[in-house]
Amino acid sequence: MADVNALFDEFAIRRARGERPDIDDYLDRAGDAAAELADLIEGLLMSAPTPAPAPEDAVIVRALLAGQPPIQALRAAKGVRREAVIRRRQPCPERVRSWSSRRMAAASVNVCARLLPPRMTMALLPRSS
Repeated sequence: MADVNALFDEFAIRRARGERPDIDDYLDRAGDAAAELADLIEGLLMSAPTPAPAPEDAVIVRALLAGQPPIQALRAAKGVRREAVIRRRQPCPERVRSWSSRRMAAASVNVCARLLPPRMTMALLPRSS
Protein backbone atom coordinates (compact mmCIF):
# COMPACT_ATOMS: atom_id res chain seq x y z
CA MET A 1 0.00 0.00 0.00
CA ALA A 2 1.33 3.42 -0.96
CA ASP A 3 1.95 6.06 1.69
CA VAL A 4 -0.86 8.54 1.04
CA ASN A 5 0.83 11.32 3.01
CA ALA A 6 4.07 10.94 1.06
CA LEU A 7 2.17 10.99 -2.26
CA PHE A 8 0.19 14.04 -1.18
CA ASP A 9 3.34 15.85 -0.02
CA GLU A 10 5.02 15.10 -3.35
CA PHE A 11 1.97 16.37 -5.25
CA ALA A 12 1.71 19.54 -3.14
CA ILE A 13 5.43 20.33 -3.47
CA ARG A 14 5.36 19.91 -7.24
CA ARG A 15 2.27 22.11 -7.47
CA ALA A 16 3.91 24.76 -5.27
CA ARG A 17 6.89 24.80 -7.66
CA GLY A 18 4.51 25.69 -10.49
CA GLU A 19 4.34 22.22 -12.02
CA ARG A 20 1.06 20.66 -13.02
CA PRO A 21 1.29 17.10 -11.75
CA ASP A 22 -1.12 14.59 -13.25
CA ILE A 23 -3.71 13.73 -10.61
CA ASP A 24 -4.56 10.41 -12.24
CA ASP A 25 -0.93 9.30 -11.96
CA TYR A 26 -0.96 9.97 -8.24
CA LEU A 27 -4.30 8.24 -7.73
CA ASP A 28 -3.02 5.19 -9.63
CA ARG A 29 0.07 5.12 -7.42
CA ALA A 30 -2.12 5.30 -4.29
CA GLY A 31 -3.81 1.99 -5.11
CA ASP A 32 -6.49 1.13 -2.55
CA ALA A 33 -5.97 4.49 -0.83
CA ALA A 34 -6.88 6.47 -3.96
CA ALA A 35 -10.11 7.82 -2.45
CA GLU A 36 -8.25 9.17 0.59
CA LEU A 37 -5.61 10.79 -1.63
CA ALA A 38 -8.32 12.24 -3.87
CA ASP A 39 -9.91 13.92 -0.83
CA LEU A 40 -6.56 15.44 0.19
CA ILE A 41 -5.82 16.69 -3.33
CA GLU A 42 -9.33 18.10 -3.70
CA GLY A 43 -8.91 20.02 -0.43
CA LEU A 44 -5.61 21.44 -1.64
CA LEU A 45 -7.00 22.46 -5.02
CA MET A 46 -10.07 24.07 -3.47
CA SER A 47 -8.01 26.14 -1.03
CA ALA A 48 -4.92 26.98 -3.07
CA PRO A 49 -4.94 29.71 -5.70
CA THR A 50 -4.87 28.49 -9.27
CA PRO A 51 -1.45 29.14 -10.77
CA ALA A 52 -1.32 31.35 -13.84
CA PRO A 53 -0.95 29.39 -17.07
CA ALA A 54 2.39 29.37 -18.81
CA PRO A 55 2.46 31.68 -21.85
CA GLU A 56 2.84 28.62 -24.10
CA ASP A 57 -0.31 27.07 -22.61
CA ALA A 58 -2.32 30.19 -23.48
CA VAL A 59 -1.04 30.11 -27.07
CA ILE A 60 -1.95 26.41 -27.38
CA VAL A 61 -5.48 26.90 -26.01
CA ARG A 62 -6.16 29.90 -28.25
CA ALA A 63 -4.97 27.92 -31.28
CA LEU A 64 -7.13 24.92 -30.42
CA LEU A 65 -10.19 27.12 -29.88
CA ALA A 66 -9.57 28.73 -33.27
CA GLY A 67 -9.20 25.31 -34.91
CA GLN A 68 -5.53 25.91 -35.71
CA PRO A 69 -2.61 23.54 -35.14
CA PRO A 70 -0.88 24.41 -31.84
CA ILE A 71 2.59 23.96 -33.27
CA GLN A 72 1.92 26.60 -35.91
CA ALA A 73 0.73 29.10 -33.29
CA LEU A 74 3.69 28.36 -30.99
CA ARG A 75 6.11 28.65 -33.88
CA ALA A 76 4.69 32.05 -34.79
CA ALA A 77 4.65 33.24 -31.16
CA LYS A 78 8.29 32.26 -30.64
CA GLY A 79 9.45 33.51 -34.04
CA VAL A 80 10.71 30.07 -35.02
CA ARG A 81 10.99 29.33 -38.73
CA ARG A 82 9.30 26.20 -39.99
CA GLU A 83 12.64 24.87 -41.23
CA ALA A 84 13.89 24.74 -37.62
CA VAL A 85 10.88 22.65 -36.60
CA ILE A 86 11.30 20.28 -39.54
CA ARG A 87 15.01 19.87 -38.85
CA ARG A 88 14.31 19.06 -35.23
CA ARG A 89 11.69 16.48 -36.19
CA GLN A 90 13.82 14.67 -38.77
CA PRO A 91 16.11 11.82 -37.68
CA CYS A 92 18.89 13.21 -39.96
CA PRO A 93 18.72 17.02 -39.69
CA GLU A 94 21.80 17.46 -41.88
CA ARG A 95 19.90 15.83 -44.76
CA VAL A 96 17.13 18.42 -44.45
CA ARG A 97 19.56 21.25 -45.31
CA SER A 98 19.62 20.07 -48.91
CA TRP A 99 15.82 20.12 -49.27
CA SER A 100 14.24 22.57 -51.68
CA SER A 101 11.88 25.21 -50.29
CA ARG A 102 8.98 23.34 -51.92
CA ARG A 103 9.85 20.11 -50.12
CA MET A 104 10.34 22.02 -46.86
CA ALA A 105 6.89 23.61 -47.26
CA ALA A 106 5.31 20.19 -47.82
CA ALA A 107 7.00 18.81 -44.72
CA SER A 108 5.83 21.83 -42.73
CA VAL A 109 2.23 21.24 -43.80
CA ASN A 110 2.52 17.61 -42.67
CA VAL A 111 3.78 18.64 -39.24
CA CYS A 112 1.50 21.64 -38.73
CA ALA A 113 -1.63 19.87 -39.96
CA ARG A 114 -1.56 17.52 -36.99
CA LEU A 115 -3.13 18.52 -33.71
CA LEU A 116 -0.26 17.42 -31.53
CA PRO A 117 -0.44 17.11 -27.75
CA PRO A 118 1.11 20.15 -26.01
CA ARG A 119 4.12 18.22 -24.68
CA MET A 120 4.97 16.95 -28.15
CA THR A 121 4.33 20.37 -29.66
CA MET A 122 6.79 21.98 -27.25
CA ALA A 123 9.34 19.22 -27.86
CA LEU A 124 9.37 19.96 -31.58
CA LEU A 125 10.30 23.61 -31.11
CA PRO A 126 14.00 24.46 -30.79
CA ARG A 127 15.08 25.54 -27.32
CA SER A 128 15.45 29.28 -26.75
CA SER A 129 18.96 30.40 -25.98
